[in-house]
Amino acid sequence: MSIVRVGFCLIFVLLSVVYASAQQQTRSNSGLGEFYRVEFEYRNWNAKIVTELEVGPDSTNVSLNDDLAIPDERINVFMGSARLLSWLKARGSFLRREYDASAVLRRDLTIGGVTFPALSTVDTTLTLEYTTIGAEGDLYASQYMVFTVVGDYTRFRADTVLEVSQGDRTDLGRRELGLLTLGLKLRVYLTPHVSATGEASGMKRDGTGVLTNLDGVLTYNFNQNFAVSFGYQHRYARIDQGAREIFRLKGSYFGASVRF
Repeated sequence: MSIVRVGFCLIFVLLSVVYASAQQQTRSNSGLGEFYRVEFEYRNWNAKIVTELEVGPDSTNVSLNDDLAIPDERINVFMGSARLLSWLKARGSFLRREYDASAVLRRDLTIGGVTFPALSTVDTTLTLEYTTIGAEGDLYASQYMVFTVVGDYTRFRADTVLEVSQGDRTDLGRRELGLLTLGLKLRVYLTPHVSATGEASGMKRDGTGVLTNLDGVLTYNFNQNFAVSFGYQHRYARIDQGAREIFRLKGSYFGASVRF
């Protein structure tokens, strides 16, 4: 939990630095998506999954897509934010998806000291989970634009279990990566009802891993309380803890928001 406390302290310091300039900005933004205290958003993400496991010297590099036929699946994403001050919002998000696949191996695979021979049938269960909690603060706000700095504590988890038809079973266990991610976010109002938003954030820690997030979205606000959106997101996680594991999720999504 110490990294969580450190992360929030860094976020607080970063946002405090821009407080004076943010206080000088009047919230005269004409966009209908800016007048709320609490927002809840749901996204249905058509995410393509790309994975690669380099699980040690006694193991074969494995692509869960090519070797084990992990399918692409839609992912439910839940997001929320609360305005604490005129220039400061707390935010969080959560997603979890379980993948099940069965494949006939085209080559021998050695994973965790267990060899799965070619032509054997392997059943795979993969569970991915992202949890973020953090804040965003306005660096600049005008009638048609909001430019913010974002900071989140992001935790990624992956559980992988492989089982061959003859009974051999390999549980790679739970792999976790938690990092403080920092970035920038820009929202431009094309009209009071329509906005375009881009966000980029990430962090790298040697010997631990990398987390990045790219998100672009076009939003139509029916009024101050309801909105729909269409966007594209790319999440990247690389775990460097003895062995290297890479997970990419990328694709388009539809979303809906309720604001109070």
